[in-house]
Amino acid sequence: MEECDERQRDFDKKRKDMKEQVVKFEKFVRENDQKHKRAELKAKSERKLREQLEEKKKKCQDELQMCMKESERFEGSLRSLVRYKSYLDSVTESSSSDGEYEEIMDILQRYWTLRNANNDLQQQQNERTAELDAARKNNAETLQRLQQELLVRNSNIHGMQRKIESLRHESQKQGGEIELKEHVRKTVKKDCGQIVMSIKNLYNRCGSSGKTSKPPKIAFSEKAQQLAYMEACLSYIQDRVLDLSGVAAGYANQNQLNSASTASVPSSPTANATKF
Repeated sequence: MEECDERQRDFDKKRKDMKEQVVKFEKFVRENDQKHKRAELKAKSERKLREQLEEKKKKCQDELQMCMKESERFEGSLRSLVRYKSYLDSVTESSSSDGEYEEIMDILQRYWTLRNANNDLQQQQNERTAELDAARKNNAETLQRLQQELLVRNSNIHGMQRKIESLRHESQKQGGEIELKEHVRKTVKKDCGQIVMSIKNLYNRCGSSGKTSKPPKIAFSEKAQQLAYMEACLSYIQDRVLDLSGVAAGYANQNQLNSASTASVPSSPTANATKF
C-alpha cells in the first residue's frame, strides 16, 4: 500500500513536472513566435527602408546626371561666351579713349536698356496691331451689317416698285373702266336724248294729226319731272296709236263691206261692153 502511494506520489510529481515542461514549452513557442513576427516585421521594414534608400539613390543619381549635363551645358555656354567677353573687352578698350564705355557692365546696361526699349516698342506695336485688328473687325462687321441693311432696303424698294407697278396697272385698269363707264354714260345719255327726241317728235306728230294742231298740255314739268313727263307723253302716244288703230280697223271693215256690196250688184251690158 505504501508502495502504491509512493508510486502515486512519483506519478503526480512526474505529471506536475510534465505540466511545467509543457507550460515552459508553450511559453518558449509563444516567445519564439513573437520573435519570429518581430523578425519578419524588422525584415519587412528593412526591405522597405532599403527600397526607399535605393529609390532615393536612383533619384540622387538622376539628379547627379542632370547636374553633370547642366554643368557640361554651362561649360559649353561659357566656352561660347568667352569670345563675347573678348569682344566686349575689345570694345571697352577701343571706346576707353572717348569714355563712352569704360567697363563691360556699361555695355550690358546699355544693351538691357535698348532691349527693354525694344520690348516696350514691340508691346506698343502689338497693342496698335491689336487695336488695328479690332478696328478692322469692327469695320468689317459694320460693312457687313450695312450691306445686309442695303440688301433689305433694296428688297423693300423692289417690293415697293412691284407694288407701285401693280397700283399703276390697277390705276390704268380703273382708268379704263372709268373711261368705259364714261363712254357708256355718254352713249346712254346720247341714246336717252335720241329716245326723248323721238318721243317728243311722236308726241307732237300725234298731237298735230288730231282735231287740233297742237298736242294737249302735260301737267308735269319736262325739266324737273322728266320721267313723269316722258311717261305722260308715251301714255298719250299709246292712246293715240290705239285710236288710230281702231280708225284703221273700222276703215278696213268699211272697205270690205263696200267691196262685198259692189260685187253683189249685176253689171249692165253697156258697162260690160265699155269695160272690154
